[in-house]
Amino acid sequence: METAGRTVYVMSVVPDLSLKLRNKLPDVQVIDVKRRDVPQMEITRGGLTEDDFQVLQDAEVLLIDNDLLPQAVERLPLLRWAQGTWAGVDNVINFFKNKLKPRIPISRMVSKSFSQLMAEYVLGSIICHERSWMTSRQNQLKSEWNKAAVMKYRSLQDLTVGVLGMGIIGREVAKYLRTFNSTVHAYTRTAPPVESKSIHVDKYWKNAVLINVGRGDVISEADIVKALDSGWISAAILDVVEKEPLSPESLLWTHPKCILTPHTAAVVVFRPEDIADAFSRNYQDFLQGNSISGTIDFSRGY
Repeated sequence: METAGRTVYVMSVVPDLSLKLRNKLPDVQVIDVKRRDVPQMEITRGGLTEDDFQVLQDAEVLLIDNDLLPQAVERLPLLRWAQGTWAGVDNVINFFKNKLKPRIPISRMVSKSFSQLMAEYVLGSIICHERSWMTSRQNQLKSEWNKAAVMKYRSLQDLTVGVLGMGIIGREVAKYLRTFNSTVHAYTRTAPPVESKSIHVDKYWKNAVLINVGRGDVISEADIVKALDSGWISAAILDVVEKEPLSPESLLWTHPKCILTPHTAAVVVFRPEDIADAFSRNYQDFLQGNSISGTIDFSRGY
C-alpha cells in the first residue's frame, strides 16, 4: 500500500527520533510534537496536558514514549495504532488493569539492537560475578594484591544457565551464551499473569545467581532478600526491581550478595535509528493489515 499522504505523530525525549523516522519513511509526514519552553529530555514529566491532547487530537498513528502511552491511547479518539519507544509496558498493563482494554493495537519497541544490549548486560554480569571483579576492586582500594581470593573461577563453557522467557530478548541471551558453549535451559510462560505464578527460588541450585533484566515483578523484593539470606541463591544482579526507584530503606542497597543497576541494561534513548527502524517495519505491516510485532497481549500481561 502507498505510504504517501500518511501522517505519524512523534512525542519523545529521544533526540533526533523524528529526523531518523523521516529518513526511514520519506513519503510519510512526520509531526514532531514538542512542548513550548520544556526541554526535550523532560517532556514526559507530569504526563500529557490538555494542550498536548489538543495537538494530538487528529493523530491516527503515534510513536510516543511509554510513560505517556496509556494516556494517549485512552484519550485520542482517532488513534488506530500506537507504539512505545522502549520495551517495558508494565505501566500500560497496570493503567488498563481495571478498565476497558484498548480497541487498537499497542506495540512495544522490539529490535535486535535492544536484545543485544540486554544480552551484553547478562554476559557481562556473569563474567563479573564469576571472575570476582567486585572483590578485586575492593582489594584494590585496600592496596591488597590478593590473587588467591580471585584466581579460581569458572569459564562460560562450564556454566549451566536457565533463561526464563524465550521472547526476542531471551533468545538473544541464549544465542550469546551458546556462542561461548554454555549449557542453556529455556523456560517459557503461558497465559497466567505474573501475580498468579510462584517463583520457587528454594528449588534452584544452591549456588545459582539470579540475574533480572526483564520485569521487576517477576519476584518480590522480600523474596529476593529471603532467598539470599537463606542461601537458596548465592547472589542477585538486578537491573529491575519490584518498585522503581528502589526505596532508600530497601535491604537490597546494602546486601553483600546483591548488585544493583538503575534499569540501564538496554538504554535506547541514545539510539534513535534503532527505534525508527523498528517502528518503520511495523508501520508497513500496519498499512498492509498484517500483525504488528511487539503488540501487547493484555491477557498475558506483556
